[in-house]
Amino acid sequence: MITVKGRELMIPPMERNIGTTYDESAEVRIFRIDRVTAGGVDLSHLNYRLDLEYQGEQKDTSLLDVEVQDECILLTWTIPHSCLTTAGTVWIAIRGYDDNGTVKWASNKGAVYVEDTIDTPGNIPKERLTELEQLEQQIEGMKQSVDDSIVKTEESALKADVAAQNANSAAENAASVRDDILKRAANGEFKGDIGETGPQGPKGESGVTAPTNGIFFLSLDEEGNLYVDYQDQDSPPMLHYDSDTGNLYYVFDEQPVIEPTNVGGVPNGGAAGQVLAKASNNDYDVAWSDRDAGVSFEVRDGDLIAKYGYGKEI
Repeated sequence: MITVKGRELMIPPMERNIGTTYDESAEVRIFRIDRVTAGGVDLSHLNYRLDLEYQGEQKDTSLLDVEVQDECILLTWTIPHSCLTTAGTVWIAIRGYDDNGTVKWASNKGAVYVEDTIDTPGNIPKERLTELEQLEQQIEGMKQSVDDSIVKTEESALKADVAAQNANSAAENAASVRDDILKRAANGEFKGDIGETGPQGPKGESGVTAPTNGIFFLSLDEEGNLYVDYQDQDSPPMLHYDSDTGNLYYVFDEQPVIEPTNVGGVPNGGAAGQVLAKASNNDYDVAWSDRDAGVSFEVRDGDLIAKYGYGKEI
């Protein structure tokens, strides 16, 4: 890297040889200058060129690429063949200027060298490539790049148009298939024969039966208490709990319930001389009766005693 101190070009010895008369854009040199001068002027907005002088007579100008950083400006010189046509010492200096020509800045001259080659073929132009011609070359290169981009864009647009046409065709085909399926379904083409009846499933468990005159529900609270919920206008349902089996029964048709506390299943009450008789055809429906009978029953010491005739115990 060539450093500009103040205005002096500090060229390292390894960078003084900028090429041979046979080279073409084979060498690059980078110049580093302070962004702000000692007098406080910011040079980052200037355009930069490299001026060249051959053998103290012929002069030329070359373009520089500019990169502005926080504290410095980097100028890149890609050395073209036009700057290498004359072997010997070449004096170089950096020149900067703004678009209006208000601010101008230039460095001191520095010496670099071009070496000759040994009988190498090459097309050495009689006249050097001027700054305008360099710009024209760059413009031509950019134009070619733009033309290539346009061609690629047109190719991409053509491919996109073909893809859109294929998508439209696919959508039309899908719509046609859909309409055909709907039409065939309406005509009954997809209706199959009725299958065989499957086997009947197992009978489910019995649920709570509600009486015809109302609906009631059974529920448990957190303490395990059983409650019967029924409508206010209905009578409470008749339930019977069998303590021996733990079964709870719902009583239909107002059948009498045998209290589990009655010893032997004999109903409470009765008088001396009365006998048990069927009150109806329903099971367990018995009552005390004054009718004479050949058999009578008596509860004695918790046992049910049956008497036959008048006082004969069985």
